[in-house]
Amino acid sequence: MRKIIMLIVLFSLCCFIASAQVNHLLISEFCVTPTAAEFIEIYNGTGSTVNLENYYLYDANYTNDDDYINVVDDTYTDYSSDFLCQFPSGASIANGQYLVVAMDGAAFNTTYAFDADYELLGTSGSVPDMLETQTGSIGASAGLTNAGECVLLFYWAGVSDLVDDVDYVDYEETATGSAGGNSEAIDKTGKTKDGPDGDAVASAYLNDTAVASQIPAINHSGGSSVARSSVTSEASETASGGNGITGHDETSENFYTAFVVETVPSPGQAYGSTTRVVDWSLY
Repeated sequence: MRKIIMLIVLFSLCCFIASAQVNHLLISEFCVTPTAAEFIEIYNGTGSTVNLENYYLYDANYTNDDDYINVVDDTYTDYSSDFLCQFPSGASIANGQYLVVAMDGAAFNTTYAFDADYELLGTSGSVPDMLETQTGSIGASAGLTNAGECVLLFYWAGVSDLVDDVDYVDYEETATGSAGGNSEAIDKTGKTKDGPDGDAVASAYLNDTAVASQIPAINHSGGSSVARSSVTSEASETASGGNGITGHDETSENFYTAFVVETVPSPGQAYGSTTRVVDWSLY
């Protein structure tokens, strides 16, 4: 009988662990102010180590000229305060790891007293740099706009017309939980691109959620951050028929309910935790 009970417990535990996994990486936390404290945190709850060499980060005003989908034909137009960048060769994120990308590596260390995993502006000799997709795609003053914009993690292996959204969040200073009011957001509905797939035929993106229907996350005041209250699901997100790497419509999530203000930022650790998760302990 005791063996049967143990088997039941183990089975239940396995089911719980499986149910706690998500099928793609998540943007789990970000800080936009003060400037020295800015970072983006990514969480891997997929159950496996993920190679990041074909993963990109983007924040920008979404227009026809400054558009991350232009990475496929190298026509992205850079701006001084925005960025389109790629993880370097050899980059990976282990299952259960919280990976931190700082805007300014040296300032991040001064603020939090430890190094980020990667940085954009190349100010720290001890932190690996994110890569520009072309000269200038990481602006000289690249950072996250205080008033609001979007943060996107996407995937492109360099051989297809289309990129795959991995995770996305739109945040606004005046967010109230209602749709609309997005100053900068993503909607690829009706967009086509002809990239390096070997033919001269443009491929079309599926419909995204209209910008006016997207529900932005609330922003934070100086010294705080915005974090996912749960990294085990995206319950409000449409799970099929989208442009996501696993078919999700990443623009459909209710960011207002998914993200909350964290009074004390916790880069590199779980929401609400007081102990940083050290990368080596996860292997």
